[in-house]
Amino acid sequence: MDNVLENALSIIRKEFNKVPIDSIKILASGFGSIVIEGNQGIIFRIARNVDIAKKYVMECKVLPQIEKYLNVNIPKPIWYKFNRALPPYGIMAYRKLEGNPIAFSKVNQRNRDILAKEVANFIASLHKIPYYKHNFRIIPKIENDKRVLRVLRNATSEFLKSNLTDNEYKKMETWWEKILSDETFYHHRLALCHGDIWYENILVDESYTRIVGVVDFSDMKIADPAVDLAPQIYLGREFHNAVLHEYINVFGHDKSIKHRIKRHRELREVYGLYYVIKHNQVEEYEDTISKIRNNIILNN
Repeated sequence: MDNVLENALSIIRKEFNKVPIDSIKILASGFGSIVIEGNQGIIFRIARNVDIAKKYVMECKVLPQIEKYLNVNIPKPIWYKFNRALPPYGIMAYRKLEGNPIAFSKVNQRNRDILAKEVANFIASLHKIPYYKHNFRIIPKIENDKRVLRVLRNATSEFLKSNLTDNEYKKMETWWEKILSDETFYHHRLALCHGDIWYENILVDESYTRIVGVVDFSDMKIADPAVDLAPQIYLGREFHNAVLHEYINVFGHDKSIKHRIKRHRELREVYGLYYVIKHNQVEEYEDTISKIRNNIILNN
Protein backbone atom coordinates (compact mmCIF):
# COMPACT_ATOMS: atom_id res chain seq x y z
CA MET A 1 0.00 0.00 0.00
CA ASP A 2 1.12 3.56 -0.74
CA ASN A 3 2.88 4.91 2.40
CA VAL A 4 0.98 8.20 2.25
CA LEU A 5 -2.32 6.33 2.06
CA GLU A 6 -1.33 3.95 4.84
CA ASN A 7 -0.40 6.83 7.16
CA ALA A 8 -3.58 8.70 6.23
CA LEU A 9 -5.78 5.72 7.05
CA SER A 10 -4.10 5.41 10.44
CA ILE A 11 -4.87 9.09 11.19
CA ILE A 12 -8.44 8.84 9.88
CA ARG A 13 -9.22 5.77 11.98
CA LYS A 14 -7.76 7.44 15.05
CA GLU A 15 -9.18 10.97 14.70
CA PHE A 16 -12.25 10.86 12.42
CA ASN A 17 -15.08 9.74 14.69
CA LYS A 18 -18.19 10.43 12.61
CA VAL A 19 -18.31 6.93 11.09
CA PRO A 20 -16.04 3.88 11.46
CA ILE A 21 -13.65 3.31 8.55
CA ASP A 22 -13.25 -0.42 8.09
CA SER A 23 -13.21 -0.60 4.30
CA ILE A 24 -12.12 1.79 1.55
CA LYS A 25 -12.30 2.15 -2.21
CA ILE A 26 -9.57 4.07 -4.02
CA LEU A 27 -11.27 6.44 -6.47
CA ALA A 28 -8.21 8.25 -7.79
CA SER A 29 -4.48 8.41 -7.15
CA GLY A 30 -2.64 11.27 -8.80
CA PHE A 31 0.60 13.13 -8.25
CA GLY A 32 -1.13 15.64 -5.96
CA SER A 33 -3.88 13.76 -4.18
CA ILE A 34 -5.28 10.36 -3.34
CA VAL A 35 -9.07 10.15 -3.22
CA ILE A 36 -10.80 7.32 -1.37
CA GLU A 37 -14.35 6.43 -0.40
CA GLY A 38 -14.98 5.04 3.06
CA ASN A 39 -18.05 3.78 4.88
CA GLN A 40 -21.41 5.53 4.37
CA GLY A 41 -20.19 7.39 1.30
CA ILE A 42 -17.56 9.53 3.04
CA ILE A 43 -14.98 10.86 0.58
CA PHE A 44 -11.45 11.54 1.83
CA ARG A 45 -8.93 13.53 -0.18
CA ILE A 46 -5.35 13.00 0.92
CA ALA A 47 -2.60 15.49 0.02
CA ARG A 48 0.78 14.21 -1.14
CA ASN A 49 2.44 17.61 -0.69
CA VAL A 50 2.08 20.79 1.36
CA ASP A 51 0.88 22.88 -1.58
CA ILE A 52 -2.15 20.64 -2.08
CA ALA A 53 -2.80 20.49 1.67
CA LYS A 54 -3.00 24.29 1.80
CA LYS A 55 -5.56 24.19 -0.98
CA TYR A 56 -7.70 21.80 1.08
CA VAL A 57 -7.70 24.37 3.89
CA MET A 58 -8.88 27.00 1.41
CA GLU A 59 -11.69 24.74 0.19
CA CYS A 60 -12.86 23.97 3.71
CA LYS A 61 -13.08 27.68 4.52
CA VAL A 62 -14.59 28.93 1.26
CA LEU A 63 -16.97 26.22 0.00
CA PRO A 64 -19.52 26.67 2.82
CA GLN A 65 -19.68 30.39 1.97
CA ILE A 66 -20.31 30.02 -1.77
CA GLU A 67 -22.72 27.08 -1.73
CA LYS A 68 -25.81 29.34 -1.55
CA TYR A 69 -24.89 31.09 -4.80
CA LEU A 70 -24.59 27.95 -6.92
CA ASN A 71 -27.15 25.96 -8.86
CA VAL A 72 -25.55 22.52 -8.32
CA ASN A 73 -24.18 20.60 -5.36
CA ILE A 74 -20.60 21.10 -4.25
CA PRO A 75 -18.64 19.33 -1.49
CA LYS A 76 -19.61 20.20 2.08
CA PRO A 77 -16.46 19.67 4.16
CA ILE A 78 -17.12 17.87 7.44
CA TRP A 79 -13.52 17.41 8.65
CA TYR A 80 -10.01 18.35 7.69
CA LYS A 81 -6.50 18.05 9.05
CA PHE A 82 -3.40 20.02 8.10
CA ASN A 83 0.13 18.96 9.06
CA ARG A 84 3.04 20.82 7.49
CA ALA A 85 5.67 18.52 9.01
CA LEU A 86 4.94 15.01 7.75
CA PRO A 87 2.94 13.25 5.02
CA PRO A 88 0.05 13.08 4.64
CA TYR A 89 0.20 16.87 4.82
CA GLY A 90 -3.54 17.31 4.63
CA ILE A 91 -6.79 15.36 4.64
CA MET A 92 -10.29 16.65 3.98
CA ALA A 93 -13.57 14.75 4.18
CA TYR A 94 -17.04 15.31 2.75
CA ARG A 95 -20.10 13.22 1.96
CA LYS A 96 -20.19 11.84 -1.56
CA LEU A 97 -22.25 13.84 -4.03
CA GLU A 98 -24.83 12.29 -6.32
CA GLY A 99 -23.92 11.77 -9.96
CA ASN A 100 -20.90 10.52 -11.87
CA PRO A 101 -18.11 12.37 -13.68
CA ILE A 102 -18.88 13.12 -17.30
CA ALA A 103 -17.49 10.38 -19.55
CA PHE A 104 -16.06 11.67 -22.82
CA SER A 105 -17.51 8.70 -24.73
CA LYS A 106 -21.07 9.47 -23.59
CA VAL A 107 -21.22 13.05 -24.86
CA ASN A 108 -22.90 13.02 -28.27
CA GLN A 109 -25.03 15.11 -30.62
CA ARG A 110 -28.17 14.28 -28.65
CA ASN A 111 -26.97 15.61 -25.28
CA ARG A 112 -24.05 17.90 -26.16
CA ASP A 113 -25.94 21.20 -26.28
CA ILE A 114 -27.97 20.36 -23.17
CA LEU A 115 -24.84 19.59 -21.16
CA ALA A 116 -23.03 22.62 -22.56
CA LYS A 117 -25.84 24.88 -21.36
CA GLU A 118 -25.74 23.26 -17.92
CA VAL A 119 -21.97 23.70 -17.67
CA ALA A 120 -22.20 27.31 -18.84
CA ASN A 121 -24.92 28.04 -16.28
CA PHE A 122 -22.75 26.69 -13.48
CA ILE A 123 -19.70 28.67 -14.58
CA ALA A 124 -21.83 31.81 -14.87
CA SER A 125 -23.31 31.32 -11.39
CA LEU A 126 -19.80 30.94 -9.96
CA HIS A 127 -18.49 34.00 -11.80
CA LYS A 128 -21.41 36.10 -10.54
CA ILE A 129 -20.47 35.54 -6.90
CA PRO A 130 -19.60 38.91 -5.29
CA TYR A 131 -16.27 37.66 -3.94
CA TYR A 132 -15.34 41.20 -2.87
CA LYS A 133 -18.13 41.12 -0.27
CA HIS A 134 -16.59 38.12 1.48
CA ASN A 135 -13.44 37.59 3.48
CA PHE A 136 -11.78 35.56 0.74
CA ARG A 137 -8.18 36.61 1.35
CA ILE A 138 -7.23 32.93 1.43
CA ILE A 139 -8.12 32.64 -2.28
CA PRO A 140 -5.19 33.64 -4.50
CA LYS A 141 -5.77 36.59 -6.82
CA ILE A 142 -4.05 35.73 -10.08
CA GLU A 143 -4.35 38.25 -12.86
CA ASN A 144 -2.80 37.68 -16.28
CA ASP A 145 0.58 39.13 -15.34
CA LYS A 146 3.77 39.33 -17.39
CA ARG A 147 5.95 39.12 -14.29
CA VAL A 148 4.34 35.83 -13.27
CA LEU A 149 4.73 34.42 -16.76
CA ARG A 150 8.41 35.37 -16.87
CA VAL A 151 8.93 33.39 -13.66
CA LEU A 152 7.07 30.44 -15.20
CA ARG A 153 9.22 30.66 -18.32
CA ASN A 154 12.45 30.68 -16.32
CA ALA A 155 11.28 27.74 -14.20
CA THR A 156 10.51 25.51 -17.20
CA SER A 157 12.91 26.60 -19.96
CA GLU A 158 15.92 24.52 -18.91
CA PHE A 159 13.81 21.37 -18.69
CA LEU A 160 12.22 22.02 -22.09
CA LYS A 161 15.57 22.74 -23.71
CA SER A 162 16.80 19.35 -22.52
CA ASN A 163 13.71 17.44 -23.65
CA LEU A 164 12.67 19.11 -26.92
CA THR A 165 14.43 19.13 -30.26
CA ASP A 166 16.25 22.34 -31.19
CA ASN A 167 13.48 23.25 -33.61
CA GLU A 168 10.75 22.55 -31.04
CA TYR A 169 12.52 24.62 -28.41
CA LYS A 170 12.92 27.49 -30.86
CA LYS A 171 9.16 27.41 -31.52
CA MET A 172 8.52 27.35 -27.78
CA GLU A 173 10.69 30.43 -27.29
CA THR A 174 8.85 32.19 -30.12
CA TRP A 175 5.55 31.36 -28.39
CA TRP A 176 6.84 32.87 -25.15
CA GLU A 177 7.80 36.08 -26.91
CA LYS A 178 4.35 36.28 -28.47
CA ILE A 179 2.44 35.76 -25.23
CA LEU A 180 4.62 38.23 -23.31
CA SER A 181 4.01 40.91 -25.93
CA ASP A 182 0.30 40.10 -26.28
CA GLU A 183 -1.25 43.19 -24.65
CA THR A 184 -4.80 41.94 -25.30
CA PHE A 185 -4.22 39.07 -22.88
CA TYR A 186 -3.46 41.37 -19.95
CA HIS A 187 -6.76 43.29 -19.92
CA HIS A 188 -9.70 41.46 -18.36
CA ARG A 189 -12.24 41.59 -15.57
CA LEU A 190 -11.91 39.39 -12.48
CA ALA A 191 -14.19 36.63 -11.23
CA LEU A 192 -14.15 33.83 -8.69
CA CYS A 193 -13.02 30.85 -10.79
CA HIS A 194 -13.07 27.10 -10.14
CA GLY A 195 -9.66 26.83 -11.78
CA ASP A 196 -9.86 23.25 -13.08
CA ILE A 197 -13.39 22.71 -14.34
CA TRP A 198 -12.77 19.99 -16.89
CA TYR A 199 -15.25 17.18 -17.45
CA GLU A 200 -13.93 14.75 -14.82
CA ASN A 201 -14.74 17.32 -12.11
CA ILE A 202 -18.33 17.73 -13.34
CA LEU A 203 -20.98 15.28 -12.11
CA VAL A 204 -23.93 14.40 -14.32
CA ASP A 205 -27.18 12.47 -13.78
CA GLU A 206 -27.80 9.08 -15.39
CA SER A 207 -29.72 10.56 -18.32
CA TYR A 208 -26.87 12.93 -19.22
CA THR A 209 -29.24 15.87 -19.30
CA ARG A 210 -28.43 17.59 -16.01
CA ILE A 211 -25.31 18.66 -14.15
CA VAL A 212 -25.85 17.69 -10.51
CA GLY A 213 -22.51 18.49 -8.92
CA VAL A 214 -19.01 19.89 -9.27
CA VAL A 215 -15.99 18.73 -7.24
CA ASP A 216 -12.32 19.58 -6.64
CA PHE A 217 -12.16 23.31 -6.02
CA SER A 218 -8.51 23.15 -4.97
CA ASP A 219 -7.40 25.42 -7.83
CA MET A 220 -9.97 28.09 -6.97
CA LYS A 221 -8.73 31.61 -7.69
CA ILE A 222 -9.86 35.15 -8.39
CA ALA A 223 -8.80 35.49 -11.99
CA ASP A 224 -9.65 36.00 -15.65
CA PRO A 225 -13.02 34.26 -16.33
CA ALA A 226 -11.46 32.69 -19.43
CA VAL A 227 -9.61 30.34 -17.05
CA ASP A 228 -12.82 28.33 -16.56
CA LEU A 229 -13.83 28.36 -20.21
CA ALA A 230 -10.50 27.03 -21.50
CA PRO A 231 -10.91 23.39 -20.31
CA GLN A 232 -14.23 22.99 -22.12
CA ILE A 233 -12.29 22.22 -25.30
CA TYR A 234 -11.52 18.78 -23.83
CA LEU A 235 -15.05 17.70 -24.80
CA GLY A 236 -14.53 18.91 -28.36
CA ARG A 237 -14.69 22.14 -30.31
CA GLU A 238 -18.48 22.02 -30.72
CA PHE A 239 -19.01 21.56 -26.97
CA HIS A 240 -16.63 24.42 -26.21
CA ASN A 241 -18.39 26.71 -28.67
CA ALA A 242 -21.79 25.85 -27.19
CA VAL A 243 -20.58 26.63 -23.65
CA LEU A 244 -19.09 29.93 -24.77
CA HIS A 245 -22.30 30.89 -26.61
CA GLU A 246 -24.39 30.31 -23.47
CA TYR A 247 -21.86 32.11 -21.28
CA ILE A 248 -21.88 35.18 -23.52
CA ASN A 249 -25.69 35.18 -23.37
CA VAL A 250 -25.33 35.78 -19.62
CA PHE A 251 -22.43 38.25 -19.47
CA GLY A 252 -22.58 39.90 -22.85
CA HIS A 253 -19.93 40.20 -25.52
CA ASP A 254 -16.28 40.25 -24.46
CA LYS A 255 -14.26 41.01 -27.56
CA SER A 256 -11.06 39.34 -26.37
CA ILE A 257 -12.42 36.33 -24.51
CA LYS A 258 -11.84 33.80 -27.32
CA HIS A 259 -8.24 34.92 -27.59
CA ARG A 260 -7.71 34.73 -23.82
CA ILE A 261 -9.28 31.27 -23.71
CA LYS A 262 -6.72 30.05 -26.25
CA ARG A 263 -3.87 31.51 -24.20
CA HIS A 264 -5.13 29.93 -20.97
CA ARG A 265 -5.52 26.58 -22.72
CA GLU A 266 -1.85 26.75 -23.68
CA LEU A 267 -0.74 27.96 -20.26
CA ARG A 268 -2.54 25.05 -18.55
CA GLU A 269 0.04 22.74 -20.11
CA VAL A 270 3.01 24.87 -19.02
CA TYR A 271 1.70 25.13 -15.47
CA GLY A 272 1.23 21.36 -15.51
CA LEU A 273 4.89 20.97 -16.45
CA TYR A 274 5.95 23.40 -13.73
CA TYR A 275 4.04 21.33 -11.16
CA VAL A 276 5.62 18.00 -12.12
CA ILE A 277 9.10 19.55 -12.18
CA LYS A 278 8.60 21.15 -8.77
CA HIS A 279 7.38 17.90 -7.22
CA ASN A 280 9.78 15.66 -9.18
CA GLN A 281 6.99 13.60 -10.72
CA VAL A 282 9.27 11.82 -13.18
CA GLU A 283 6.55 9.45 -14.34
CA GLU A 284 4.56 12.46 -15.64
CA TYR A 285 7.37 14.06 -17.67
CA GLU A 286 6.61 12.33 -20.95
CA ASP A 287 2.90 13.11 -20.81
CA THR A 288 3.40 16.79 -19.98
CA ILE A 289 5.95 17.23 -22.78
CA SER A 290 3.53 15.57 -25.21
CA LYS A 291 0.78 18.00 -24.21
CA ILE A 292 3.07 20.98 -24.78
CA ARG A 293 4.05 19.65 -28.21
CA ASN A 294 0.44 19.08 -29.26
CA ASN A 295 -1.18 22.17 -27.76
CA ILE A 296 1.52 24.81 -28.15
CA ILE A 297 4.36 23.89 -30.50
CA LEU A 298 2.23 22.33 -33.25
CA ASN A 299 -0.49 24.98 -32.98
CA ASN A 300 1.68 28.10 -33.28
